[in-house]
Amino acid sequence: MHEKTPHINLVGPIFLIGIGSILLLNNIGILNWTFWDIARLWPILLIAAGLEVLVGRRSILGAIVAAGLVLLLLAGGVWLIGFSAHTPGEIVTIREPLGDFGAATVHLRPGMGQLYVSALDDSDDFVAGSVVVQRQDDLEPRLTLVDGRADFALERDQAWVIPFAPQRDHAAHVWNLSFHPNVALDLVAEIGAGELDLALNDLKLDNVEVSFGMGKAAITLPDTPGLNVDISGAIGEIVISVPVGAAARIHAEGALVNRQVPGNYSQTDNVYRSPGYAEALDPMEINVSLAIGEITVRETRDIP
Repeated sequence: MHEKTPHINLVGPIFLIGIGSILLLNNIGILNWTFWDIARLWPILLIAAGLEVLVGRRSILGAIVAAGLVLLLLAGGVWLIGFSAHTPGEIVTIREPLGDFGAATVHLRPGMGQLYVSALDDSDDFVAGSVVVQRQDDLEPRLTLVDGRADFALERDQAWVIPFAPQRDHAAHVWNLSFHPNVALDLVAEIGAGELDLALNDLKLDNVEVSFGMGKAAITLPDTPGLNVDISGAIGEIVISVPVGAAARIHAEGALVNRQVPGNYSQTDNVYRSPGYAEALDPMEINVSLAIGEITVRETRDIP
């Protein structure tokens, strides 16, 4: 009888050792990486799994070769991300004048990076701000009018894939947009990886829909009766700021999620109600879904 050659899995441990070494170098100051720099090494994980199946399981020599290739890829990734020069994008001004409409649907899809949304102060524009455009982007704002309602869309076509290229920071992917406070908005904001900071407290809103893959969403809401808010994410953090005294019901679902909610909210399973919710005629409805991470609800007061 032929003895089976024992299978030695070197690729998995080598990959984990490599990531651990990167974290160690970051902690002691040799590297200066953010979480998103490390996340951009994800293609190596796929390559490592393929090498393990294709080569590593055949023999001890194959396992050693596959592990060596993974080490080379990790070293190359560190060089590309950590030590290559960063080429900033071009800052483009976004401006659309306030037309003859009192309501609008807004679609914002940066793909990745950072998205900031706020209210305009004493302006004749419907939207004003700036975005950073990379060479590969085909980014043109679109505004159409149908029956007195505007539809505004600003979407990055090519940034939905997390790039495996030399970029040290997210200054290359920043959108900063402000909208007229007297136009009722249905706001849709989507991002694959990054951060959303939506200061919506001075905006007129009917519906808000926010989604992200990995990252953080910080959303400050107005005290708007009947407002519907849907927030969903895969991995990261969701912070919702609700005005003190606002009547709101928050349905917070999650798999591996830590929830932090003000102590004066009542709770039934994963549903939280603000004080006065039961007596409110038209409370806010907030639905939150997060697979892994943390959901935080805060109470805010207007600052005079």
